[in-house]
Amino acid sequence: RLSQNWGWIESRWIVIKGKQFMEHTISLRIYSAAELSSLLRECGFRDTQVYGGLDGSAYDTSAKRLVVVGLK
Repeated sequence: RLSQNWGWIESRWIVIKGKQFMEHTISLRIYSAAELSSLLRECGFRDTQVYGGLDGSAYDTSAKRLVVVGLK
C-alpha cells in the first residue's frame, strides 16, 4: 500500500505453514532524489550528484535505480 503523499510504502506478508499463521508488516520510507541530496548536504556532504545507476547513467523517469554520491 502506497501512502497518499507517496512518502511511505507498506507491505503486509502473511505466512501460513501448517497450523501456524504469521503476519508481518514492513513500512519503507520513499525518498526523492532531491530529498536524498538535501539530507546528505545537511549531514556535511558537498557536491552531491544524482545518477540512475552505478555506471553514472542519467537519473530520469526510466532509471531503475537512484544513486546519490557526495564528498565529505
